[in-house]
Amino acid sequence: MLLLNKDSFKPSTALRTLAIMEAIADNPKLSQQELSCLSAMSSAMVNQYLKNLRDQNLIQYVRVNGKSYSYRLTPSGQGKRRELLGLYCTEIVQSYSSLKE
Repeated sequence: MLLLNKDSFKPSTALRTLAIMEAIADNPKLSQQELSCLSAMSSAMVNQYLKNLRDQNLIQYVRVNGKSYSYRLTPSGQGKRRELLGLYCTEIVQSYSSLKE
């Protein structure tokens, strides 16, 4: 029986959060527009996710100049990113196992 009702295979909050956190981990100097392109979300949606991540103390805003910021994962953010990545990988393995059967 094939079960594809997984959070990582639909545009869920967890998947969007992971996409943003992975992009920040790879390059903290990305703009919101660049994060938007990488995560396939609108700039307004990325802005809201960034605010929520900051409010949860998962990322920090670091002022680059008067208008620009870079983003850094906090230690809690690094832990959350690993947790979400683990869930994502688990769902991939489970889906693969279901397909194999």
